[in-house]
This record gives sequence, structure tokens and C-alpha cells, in this order.
Amino acid sequence: FCSTIMYADDTVLLASHKNKEELEIKSYIALNMAAEYCYMNDLVFNESKTKQLNFGIMRGEVSVFPNIECVEAAKHLGVVIDSSLSWVEHLDDLCRKLCSALFALRRVKCVSTMEAVKVTYCSLFESHLRYGIVVWGAAGQENLRR
Repeated sequence: FCSTIMYADDTVLLASHKNKEELEIKSYIALNMAAEYCYMNDLVFNESKTKQLNFGIMRGEVSVFPNIECVEAAKHLGVVIDSSLSWVEHLDDLCRKLCSALFALRRVKCVSTMEAVKVTYCSLFESHLRYGIVVWGAAGQENLRR
């Protein structure tokens, strides 16, 4: 019915179809199967943490599941994915982290050795910059120039 991506305690269900009604049916069945799987394996299916994120030209037309919040963006494994795949929200989040790291780098630079500054750069700045770049690196040039 759909593709399932599982990592630790995160699960993503991906359903697609050209027909809106078929997509809704596939999605509903997949969500119920996931809930049943959790129940059968003594896992918690937390509806309050479950989000519905719609992509594509029909994203505004697809019905919202009962008790499931429909969102324009969601964070998955540290990468913010938005419904238009523009990566704006992820890059906003990344810029906030990099500004904070830059502040720490400036503080360390004043009181420590260049080696300590390099270690701080790699752990606080470069690690954030590189994480998920394979996914969000194709964002529009206007977003990447920030």
C-alpha cells in the first residue's frame, strides 16, 4: 500500500497515487496497518506525535485523517521537510544553529588555541552544515546564498 521507512523509533509512511480518492484509501489502509502493527508488537502509536504532510499538486485537496495534525513542514531525523520541498524552513533552522555556533567560535578564539578553535568549528559548525546536505543541497540558489 505504501513505502515504509523506519529508523529507531521514527516511522514514515509514503503513499502516492494519481487519483485523490485512491491516495486517500491507500493512506488510510497504511495508517491502520501501522497502528495495528504497533498494537500487535506492544509498541505505542502516538497520535499526538503523528503528522500528515502532503506533497504534490493535490496536497491541498487530500483529506486530513481524524486525530492527525496536517502540517506544512515536519522534522525527520533532523531535516525539516516542507510540503513544497523548498527547504526554506530547514535552512532557517540551520542558519539559527550556525549563528549560535559562530558566537561560540568567536568566544573560543579569544581564550584558546587555534587547535581548540578547529575542534570547536568541526563539532559545532561543520557538523551542522554537512548533516543532510545530500537532501537539502539542491535548494534554490536564493536560499543557499544566505
